[in-house]
This record gives sequence, structure tokens and C-alpha cells, in this order.
Amino acid sequence: MGSQSGCLRFCLVHQAIDHPMSTTDINRRDLFRGALRPVKGVNLPPWVSPTSLARCDGCNDCVTACPEDILKLDDRGHPVVDFSNTGCTFCGDCANACPQDVFLHTSEPAWEVQLVVSDKCLLENGISCQLCTDFCDYDALSFDLSCRPVGALKVEQDSCTGCGMCIGACPVAALSLKPTGKRKAA
Repeated sequence: MGSQSGCLRFCLVHQAIDHPMSTTDINRRDLFRGALRPVKGVNLPPWVSPTSLARCDGCNDCVTACPEDILKLDDRGHPVVDFSNTGCTFCGDCANACPQDVFLHTSEPAWEVQLVVSDKCLLENGISCQLCTDFCDYDALSFDLSCRPVGALKVEQDSCTGCGMCIGACPVAALSLKPTGKRKAA
């Protein structure tokens, strides 16, 4: 055991998109909270299409209204989703706060997306990890324990809502959402 409040320190060598083969010294808690991974991926807010986003005037009302604090403004002043800490609860507060006609009807699915698991998944690399399933409230993620040595992650795409809770939980950024292209323009 080392210093710094008795935390076991890890020196991890990882390969990330933005930082190839960098070495990061983090504590155990940060590892499992996902401090290793770079923030990546830009997603439209729930119930927003690229066409409807063009009507956004950058007022910031949706960002302020989001209780989960997952909406941020991009460099153009448009809202984008950042799943690095948590996911969407589909409360609709962002849509209700918007004075423009940017958000589609909240009775429709928030996103038309598919969850993608990359080869960076710890299970794919023989390391047991179940954080993503612990955060999935929709039973979209499960484990196939017949795969050796530690199992394999299975995604039930029909159950996945695209909430992003699993994305923020993954310590190595192995999960992402890919648009399916089924969203109707509004």
C-alpha cells in the first residue's frame, strides 16, 4: 500500500483514441468511475433530429433544465449529450424548457440508436467486469457465462433505450451509441 489516503495506486498503460499508449496514474476509485477514458462521442439531445436542431437559437434553457446535467453546449452553441458521468432518465425537462420547436414529441423514443461494444471491453480482454450491467435498468445488457474465460457481454438491442447509463459506467469507454438512421426528420 502506498501513500495518498491509503489508496492502492495503479499505474495503467492503456491505448485510447486521443492518447495512444499513454500512462496514467490513478487510484482504484477513479478506475471504476471511468477516469481513464477520454470523453468522446457527440450525441444529439433526446427527441432531437439534425433537422430540428437547426432551429436551436442557443438559449441554453434545455441545458439548464436537465436534472442529470448531461446536456452541454458545443462550440456552435447547440446542446449535445455527454454520457461521461451518467445517463438520461427521459424526464422530458429539456424538451419542456425549450422555447423553440427543437424537440420532437416526448411520447416517441428519445433516440434511434444501437449500442456498440468495442474490443476494448474488459471482458473481451479476459478481465471480469460487470459495471455496465449494474447501471442498465432496462435489462438490455447481460452476460453469457458460457464464454471463457470470464464471459461475454450480450446486448438486447430491442430493450436498449439509449439512456447512456452504461456508457458513463464503463471504465475503458468500450460502449458507444451508433445512430440507426431511423429517426424521422421534423
